[in-house]
Amino acid sequence: MENTPIWRILQQMDAAETANLEVFSGLSYFGATPEMHQLLLFLQKNKSKQRCPTRAACYLALYPDRVFKAEHFRQILHKLTECVRTYLVYKELEEDTLLKDRLLAQKLEKLDLNLLAQQTLQKAEKRLEQSTQRGPGWHEARFQLRRQLYSNELAGARTQQLNLQDFSDDLEFDFMLRKLKLSCELISHSAVYRSNYDFGLLDAVLEKIRTSEILRNTPEIAVYYHCCLALLNPDEAAHFETLKPYLHNISAFFQPQESRDVLLLSINYCIRKLNQGSLQYSHEGLNLYQLALEKGFLYKKGEISRFTFRNMVGMGLKIGAFDWVESFITSHQDKLPAPHRESMVSFNFARLCYERKQYDQALHFLQKADYQDILLALAAKTLLLKIYYETQAFRSLDAAIDSFKIFLRRKKVLAYHRNNYQNFLKYMERLLALNTSNLLERKILKASILNEETLTEKAWFLSKFV
Repeated sequence: MENTPIWRILQQMDAAETANLEVFSGLSYFGATPEMHQLLLFLQKNKSKQRCPTRAACYLALYPDRVFKAEHFRQILHKLTECVRTYLVYKELEEDTLLKDRLLAQKLEKLDLNLLAQQTLQKAEKRLEQSTQRGPGWHEARFQLRRQLYSNELAGARTQQLNLQDFSDDLEFDFMLRKLKLSCELISHSAVYRSNYDFGLLDAVLEKIRTSEILRNTPEIAVYYHCCLALLNPDEAAHFETLKPYLHNISAFFQPQESRDVLLLSINYCIRKLNQGSLQYSHEGLNLYQLALEKGFLYKKGEISRFTFRNMVGMGLKIGAFDWVESFITSHQDKLPAPHRESMVSFNFARLCYERKQYDQALHFLQKADYQDILLALAAKTLLLKIYYETQAFRSLDAAIDSFKIFLRRKKVLAYHRNNYQNFLKYMERLLALNTSNLLERKILKASILNEETLTEKAWFLSKFV
């Protein structure tokens, strides 16, 4: 039963959802039978005991006096799975009041109750207009409502002329917002993985907004417009500076999920700048992370992504907020997903100990876990090399450099991360080979490091020339 859809669904449901599902599965209108309801209760009972029953055990719970019949059980399980899927759709529909109103209006129209259908749509449109949070999808929802209203009026005696320009405006707003958001995601993704995307009509959208004061002053458009330009042109800080006031009031413009997406895209910009050596963006990024944490945007089912956890620690370390970092790791480690908790906690404590110059403790934490994630493995290898250098374990350092090079050659999808770590190894070798008494040689190496565009550890290397 472990790999069946229904068992995987039940594993992700909380107590309230489970209780509602138990009631739902007892409704014969949705195709439920007593056997299906009994099977659901048996599965729930085993879930609470954290054990997955076999198919034969499930069948025995339904029919204690019968021999297990695989085909019969398969039919019951299939019907129960379909019932649960219907429940999931029903719950989503229950939460989407606009879609409910549109579907209700469609049914009323089929019953020739056009006036009731029109009243339903008008009330839905009024509720939609009252919302100040207008992210991607809001204009598309208004377009659908207005189109349905228009079609409804065409079916009867239309007493006033509708403004069809509104339909076009809503479609354009929706397209621009979705296009800008997707472009931001593509830019962020291509910065990490080797991907070449065709951005299609993005240039036309950006030009349209640039030449329209109304669009530039529409908050939801302005947010994604400046976010997209910041990611496209990371060296032009003006776009991020224009974006910042919107970010600190983001909940006024977007729903929680959309607010989270915007903040994470903006943080990606800060990380990109940080990787280029602009340390002031550690403050900017950490402030945005703390804002998102305070608003609850970083939690998904009570958990924090391991990537978010690592980035928050990294930014705290960059600005020397060691006590804050220790407090954050300690107080939020239980929020990490269980499969990654040990490796993430160990790695981040290793980073903290390293910054505090507690190198033996850093090595201890670093060697406690197996780092399966590629970016985490790269970061762990980098930290290991720095520890070997600081402790003058040069033989171990040489071997670790060779191992790191082999690791990089085997990975083909790293984009600027690949360049960053190749540069790290290059300058580590040059640092090891440096004749420290030769002032000209020192000056040349320092200048080369200063001029390197992609080198996350630039500050570390420069600290060796103080």
